[in-house]
Amino acid sequence: ESEEYALLDVKPVSPLRAVSQFYNPVANSDDTAMVFASENNILLGFAGLLPDRLNDDETPVSSNSGWWVKPGSSHLALPIFLQALKKCNQRMFFTDCSAQTKSILEKTGLFGFLPPITGERYFLRFCFSQVMSRKGAYEIVTDTLGIFDFVMNSVFSLRMKWFLTHKKLKNVSIHAVPVIDDELSEFILEHSGDNFLKQTGQKLNWIMLHSWLTTNKSTAGIRYPFSYRVEKYTQKILLVKKQSEICGVLLLTIRDGMASFPYIFYRKEFLGEIALQIRIYLEKMKVESVVVFNQPLRKAMG
Repeated sequence: ESEEYALLDVKPVSPLRAVSQFYNPVANSDDTAMVFASENNILLGFAGLLPDRLNDDETPVSSNSGWWVKPGSSHLALPIFLQALKKCNQRMFFTDCSAQTKSILEKTGLFGFLPPITGERYFLRFCFSQVMSRKGAYEIVTDTLGIFDFVMNSVFSLRMKWFLTHKKLKNVSIHAVPVIDDELSEFILEHSGDNFLKQTGQKLNWIMLHSWLTTNKSTAGIRYPFSYRVEKYTQKILLVKKQSEICGVLLLTIRDGMASFPYIFYRKEFLGEIALQIRIYLEKMKVESVVVFNQPLRKAMG
């Protein structure tokens, strides 16, 4: 709400991200959230930081939440980034980056790289019309494909309903819960040993309450280099139970018909049942596709 922010031509952070940063449950009040450079109200570049904690010893670390420079100001990219790196005591990590960004990071000699984790996209519905629409196809093409999608999805839904009805396991259920309570928080702590970062129920509640994306079209438009408004967006905390026993807790996100599971905590012996319940739930939600990076879950869904 500062005058400085209001006068900047391009904003270094969206209001949603700023509010979310404020409520970050693992951040300290003196943590740096951003380094930016401007001149005469012209934003020249910025590098964002999102404070977090390591899982083993709660060492403070920061993920890079955005790195951008104005066209023609590429000479400022590395100085801004190195200043951000200094502000987080050189404890920075990237969860994803473009080939160009990775090339720059490699040249600094300051980062190590783990083998990439490949994801798998599973298409659950026919969506040729939406795909071609995103590619700018003519309306007559998308309308024709829309009819084809409708017919094939109707047939496919009946087939899947029959299949899932016969495969549905007794006494196993999946449903959305509004918040992570104490019982689910304890489950998450017990089943997050393989995670690089410390995972808590408090973190998932924070993510649910303070999303970086909005579908509100009346939101005042700002010039911001990254997306913050989308057509359709949903987040849900899913609980899988077998009778009264908790099998898994998942964070589901659905953006414009495409689903993913950024967080998943589960009992290994129930992974097959969890995979099946995911298919049932996504079918009910009429999701176009789902991306899965968790390798055991990929095998179970395959």
